[in-house]
Amino acid sequence: MSHQELEQAQAQLIRTEKLASIGQLAAGVAHEINNPLGTITIYAHLLQKSLEADDPRREDVALIISESSRAKDIVQGLLSFAREKKLKAAEIKISDILEDVLSLVVNQPLFRSIKIEKSFDPDLQTIVADEAQLKQVFLNIIMNAAQAMEGNGKLTINVSSGKKQIRIKIQDTGPGIPRENIGKIFLPFFTTREKGVGMGLALAHKVVTAHGGRIDVKSREGAGTVFTIVLPLD
Repeated sequence: MSHQELEQAQAQLIRTEKLASIGQLAAGVAHEINNPLGTITIYAHLLQKSLEADDPRREDVALIISESSRAKDIVQGLLSFAREKKLKAAEIKISDILEDVLSLVVNQPLFRSIKIEKSFDPDLQTIVADEAQLKQVFLNIIMNAAQAMEGNGKLTINVSSGKKQIRIKIQDTGPGIPRENIGKIFLPFFTTREKGVGMGLALAHKVVTAHGGRIDVKSREGAGTVFTIVLPLD
């Protein structure tokens, strides 16, 4: 193992241990928040119904309901992250999963001015994995890339295979990630987007790790970002 590979393995281990600790804390916090949040939402709806249509307070109540709904989404993300979800493993082909994900997004307005380049190993082997969870991983990364490029740029997806592993590279031509943020992007709640929840990459890291793989990121400001996912063949 090279020095660089050793450093990547150590960084992956630190991230995994940190995420496990956060997950345990998150589960308890999420359950405690759910009950009062539900009460706030119910009474806000009741208050809204009791107000006349032209009552200026309706706008304030609508904001309470909207922000309560956003908080509910954050709590749900916490629970999803903390919950141990069993893998529903089956024989799958990574290229098929990526094609399915791309078919879901290419017709969205955000992708109209994004050029997509694909390069899939023709001899790609099947792997035993959870199709639904891996689809979510790829969808999160691809959507993040499109948002980073603000709907204008190039998305490159490369899939190659070796004797023991499959490597998936997803590269964008966005503004890149500042150096000080690289070590934080897989942590829950870390986001640079307004009203972003910041759970997508944390969940992606968890899913890939559960498959015995690893996920790494390389980025340089002004030069785009590359996510690399490595999954074992056996």
